[in-house]
Amino acid sequence: MTSRKKQIIIAVSCVLFVIVYLIFAVSPVDHSLKISPVWTVSIDRVTSDSDSGTPIPFKLGQRLGYFTENGNILLTESFPYMATVSSSKWATYTQSARNTSFYTTDGEEAGTIAMTGFPYFTESNGFLFMPGGMSFSMLNEDGSKAWSYEYTSPITSFTDSPAGCTAGYADGHLILFNPDGKIVFSTYPGGSDYEVIIGSAVSGTGDFTACISGLERQRFVLYRTAANQTKIVFHEYLEGNLREQTFVKFSNSKNRVFANEKNGLLIVDTEQLSSTHIPITGKILDIKELEHANLFAVLVRNGTSFTIYIFEDKASLLGSFSFDASYACINTDSDSLYVGRDTEITKLEISK
Repeated sequence: MTSRKKQIIIAVSCVLFVIVYLIFAVSPVDHSLKISPVWTVSIDRVTSDSDSGTPIPFKLGQRLGYFTENGNILLTESFPYMATVSSSKWATYTQSARNTSFYTTDGEEAGTIAMTGFPYFTESNGFLFMPGGMSFSMLNEDGSKAWSYEYTSPITSFTDSPAGCTAGYADGHLILFNPDGKIVFSTYPGGSDYEVIIGSAVSGTGDFTACISGLERQRFVLYRTAANQTKIVFHEYLEGNLREQTFVKFSNSKNRVFANEKNGLLIVDTEQLSSTHIPITGKILDIKELEHANLFAVLVRNGTSFTIYIFEDKASLLGSFSFDASYACINTDSDSLYVGRDTEITKLEISK
């Protein structure tokens, strides 16, 4: 390598480093935490249609698409009303939501949902929520109906995993369905003056289900299902009351549950059946794990300011950085964190 090439590489690396530290106000707690910028790209320009890398989805404001770990934008699409995107499918839809077409990561049409409703694609499945907000259907790969469930109260929380999906309702009803639509268990967590499910999740193997329920004595409840029986194995009353849908998610290894409570982040250990409360100001939008580095990142919004917290193992805060934006999203692979900010995506390598 010539001396001039070395100088160019060093200069580019320094510029990337400066850009990241100007955009993101980094606040390390543990100085062994290393955040190394790799690239920043604009989502306005499709840079490659031949990159063989795994498509990584993004949704920023009224834009969605896919990029790769190399910084190539594979697809970018604007939408006027609403949209849903997963690692394999995406769709945009209007308020009428009739005969909605959905597409693959390369923009090819994959099918049409002939029913009226609002589509929702996850990493495991596809769903359609009916007008009125009380009924939903699981979709087959071609967009046809696999099964449906109708109820008499509005859906206030919904999540899924490869093992099934949970639906929580305004009347405090929590239901776990297996992938075939069979009800695994149905319960009212209770324990509060006003019953409502504002967040729920099911583990990847289906043996744990969690929810945040109720107003006035709001609480977190953890269920374990084994030998066709489901029972509460942990519950805790929370300080304060959230009055909107909130974030609940199991870790990939199912040994932790993350939840947004009134005053911050709640982490429940499903093995030790213990909880940790971490003060955080703002609304938790997403949590992603960097499994190779044994870290996880928490994206929080507080007005027009976004903060990303980096934690090690169960609850050790290593550092954080903040930035102003209208929209933000995060994604990860084994040791990289991808931060979407308005019309740009930045790749950061995180290590300790």
